[in-house]
Amino acid sequence: MKYIPRRAEEPSTIEDFNAILSQASYKQDIVAGFSAAARMKELGIEPDSRTYSRLLNLLAQNDLGEEAFALLADMKASGIQPDVRCYNVVLMATAKDLSLQARVLEEMRQAGVKFNARTHEIRIRRYIAEQNAEMCLQELQTMYDNGMVPAPALMERIFVIVARRGLPRLALDLVHAFEHGTDNQAQAQVWVHILISSVKQYYEEGVAEAYSRLKADKIDMHEGLLIELLHHAAHSGNVELAEEVVERLKGLKVTLGEQHLAPLTEAYGKKGKFARVLAIFDELRSLGIEPTAGMGISFYRAVVPERRLRQSTDSLDSVLAMVEEWKKDGKPLHTVALNAIVKATATYGQLKRAEELYRSFASFGATPNADTFDALLIGSIQSENPSLTNDLFNRMKDEGITLSERTFERMITTSLKQTPYEAAFHWLEEMKSVPFKPSASTYAYIVKKLVYKNDPRAKAAFDEMEAQGYEISYSFRHWVETGGKERPQDDNLSEGEPTRRRVTDRTTQQKERQPTNAGVTSDTKPSVLGTTESPPS
Repeated sequence: MKYIPRRAEEPSTIEDFNAILSQASYKQDIVAGFSAAARMKELGIEPDSRTYSRLLNLLAQNDLGEEAFALLADMKASGIQPDVRCYNVVLMATAKDLSLQARVLEEMRQAGVKFNARTHEIRIRRYIAEQNAEMCLQELQTMYDNGMVPAPALMERIFVIVARRGLPRLALDLVHAFEHGTDNQAQAQVWVHILISSVKQYYEEGVAEAYSRLKADKIDMHEGLLIELLHHAAHSGNVELAEEVVERLKGLKVTLGEQHLAPLTEAYGKKGKFARVLAIFDELRSLGIEPTAGMGISFYRAVVPERRLRQSTDSLDSVLAMVEEWKKDGKPLHTVALNAIVKATATYGQLKRAEELYRSFASFGATPNADTFDALLIGSIQSENPSLTNDLFNRMKDEGITLSERTFERMITTSLKQTPYEAAFHWLEEMKSVPFKPSASTYAYIVKKLVYKNDPRAKAAFDEMEAQGYEISYSFRHWVETGGKERPQDDNLSEGEPTRRRVTDRTTQQKERQPTNAGVTSDTKPSVLGTTESPPS
């Protein structure tokens, strides 16, 4: 071997160079480390397992997976068998190259190197990076089966991944197992993610425990999380939680608005605490906040629960009694709240009480609007009281109120369910005179009704639908032409079922999405379906 002179105080033994490599690894100085390795080679000093270990650490620190894998092969070629610690370092180096990491794991298996806790933790970190909750749990179970337990910080990352995956119940079970019989306590971020996931999945137990833990640890919750929690409280009718969240929002100096008080209204409504609901409407008025229609819908659904429960009018009677008290006390009440009550009263078929409430709007400082008449008109049609329907419609026009396009369509479809159904054609003409352009689905519903009833006006209705510019699918056209003898392939509706399902092709659907208040086409002749006169009484 060629003689190479050494400089004074130059490292000359394997111990010297390993010390240099240790320092380079500590400082993460890959240049100094591999410069020392090159000098070792020049001096003919053979590396040992510690040398390779330190060089592998340097490569892992710089995510040089291919180089680490090559160095591992060189290590084996020199007669040094890598141990599990060396393989673990190479696994870390190949974290960004999953195919190469798989090759390292396969080499470990072939070499008979048993995985230790560190090996499993590296694999879990890989699955965490991929947001793969299932593989995290599989690896965790393998560790448990082999009597190993991951580091607490890694366990908490698994809990977070599982919660984000939409599995709050499983995440909560894992936390319970993690804390049981130990001093371990899940950190705040774990409970925040379990809370968020529980809210999204409507998991009441998870919401209650996560919120309780965060509250006990005095963890501040941001406005977005509190609003999510508030909506959950509304959905579940948890008025205590809803009120507590509102107080927390006030503590954050958040200016309360409709988006905060609407869920509170829904929560109280579901619990049947209607006095508090009316008080919230009054609170909004005092704050100068205009309640939205959504609040009215929530109130209505609380007064009129599921269809199977509508046989009882206890909720309605209770609300009407409260409204009467407010009226006696001269308290104002917002139109949105009154409309919800009018709609609920009409839904129960108590049109006389609904109309009386409508006539008393002024006593509450409220003014009827299109939604008021919407509820009354639909109720009168369902009750088969055409004279009241006509009276309400004329009164509405006298007050300068125009119904919405959707209300006209509902009046048409509701009238078609009645016997006789002539009023439907009157409302069709009223709708076009606004002018609103009836949708393809409205025309299709009319045509179906006439075909099912073998009404000769079916063809006129079909022709008018086509004259409005709607493109008719072949199957629907053929069904009409055959008098309903051959069912359309793209429609499975029976008589009397309103629909917005497809009866035309995609071009028609796109046209329907355009603004529909453009009125009827100018070249459309007067309809032969109905008349602009009042519906028969």
